[in-house]
Amino acid sequence: MKRELLIDTATELFYCKGVNEVGINEILKKSGVAKRTLYHHFTSKEDLVIATLEKRDKAFCKWLDDRLSMVDEENEVLGSLFSAIEDWLENRARPLNDFYGCYFINTSVELSRQSEKVKQYCMNHKLRVKDIISDHLASTSQQLINAIYLLIEGAIVIAFMTGSTEELKSSKLVTQKLLQD
Repeated sequence: MKRELLIDTATELFYCKGVNEVGINEILKKSGVAKRTLYHHFTSKEDLVIATLEKRDKAFCKWLDDRLSMVDEENEVLGSLFSAIEDWLENRARPLNDFYGCYFINTSVELSRQSEKVKQYCMNHKLRVKDIISDHLASTSQQLINAIYLLIEGAIVIAFMTGSTEELKSSKLVTQKLLQD
């Protein structure tokens, strides 16, 4: 129970503020957990970061898979994919909390030079997301799947930087045209 409380608190703080901006003492203060308990569960801040990535990965992948499982036709899957991402970007996607960019991109940028383990976990998450998208599409064209994936990822980054979902809407139109070809 205390372990989950630490992970939940750290996930919220790291995602909102950034991993390097949040110290262990802030996590302890907000969670009300003793330092000894923290180090009983996690040997380092890196271990805690990995635990938050695991939690976010499971939540995000389940959420996305659930959203895409609601439809069958390829055009409906794409519509559902873009609708799901738009809901996330506009803070309407529960249980993902408010949008502060992609936790995996943010964390990778902050820590990839310091931690190969974190970098690898973030990369594996991105591959899982791509696989979820691929699993729901009828198309077997790896080029098409790569294009859809890159358009989505780019739109997420731009939405974080600008606060706008216009690029996501443009990406949806481009994807529909790719499917017609």
